[in-house]
Amino acid sequence: MRQRKIKDLGNKIAVFSDLIVSEPEKKRGLWREVFNAKLGSQHIVSSDSKLFAEIGSGKGRFIIKTAINNPENLYLGIEGHESVFYRSLQKACAGSDVSKFDIAELALKSGLKNAPKNLRFVMEYITDAEILFAPGELNGIFLNFCDPWPKARQEKRRLTSPAKLRSYLDVLITDGFIRFKTDNEALYRYSYNAINETSGLDITAYVEDMHKSSFNAENIKTEYEQKFVNLHRKIYYIEARKL
Repeated sequence: MRQRKIKDLGNKIAVFSDLIVSEPEKKRGLWREVFNAKLGSQHIVSSDSKLFAEIGSGKGRFIIKTAINNPENLYLGIEGHESVFYRSLQKACAGSDVSKFDIAELALKSGLKNAPKNLRFVMEYITDAEILFAPGELNGIFLNFCDPWPKARQEKRRLTSPAKLRSYLDVLITDGFIRFKTDNEALYRYSYNAINETSGLDITAYVEDMHKSSFNAENIKTEYEQKFVNLHRKIYYIEARKL
């Protein structure tokens, strides 16, 4: 989906620098230390705090609400598209009423201190999870409504391609999970087969209409997901764990 061009985007993103992890490749193996930085008040992270990442976090609804609902865990929202990334920062600080305010002024005065203390953002397109994370550093990975890249020559760009699945496997702790949601049936079937054929991953759950299943009770919808549900489109879901 084409995003509206945002004027002076770089400077607007810079307002939220306390929420953004710069040079993330240098944090490999040190992510829990990142969360020990002050953000409004002292927040000390335990070395055994669980760490989760959403790859392709979009406008942030899912990862923000997940972080708020689970303050004992740590969360990273990873998104490469600048304007979409900016919207997620706005949402983390100002909620749904952000359009009514001058976001830079709001963030400087009060927004940053209201952001979840257990959430940080990374502006990157993930090509290899091992560049950002050490072996066993993540407890779980969320893949929500990623681009299906439908052409055969685009397969390696899919977030559930065999190469990417192997990189996730390396950075997950034993029994760590991958949770995948999509409205695209072809991508769902491709992803199921790719995960099923990846040695070391075990599919523990899958449904072809998530919102009519028991998994919907604790489901947090993304922005795209809410639109699809309103259109009565089926949501496909897979959970896999590292053996």
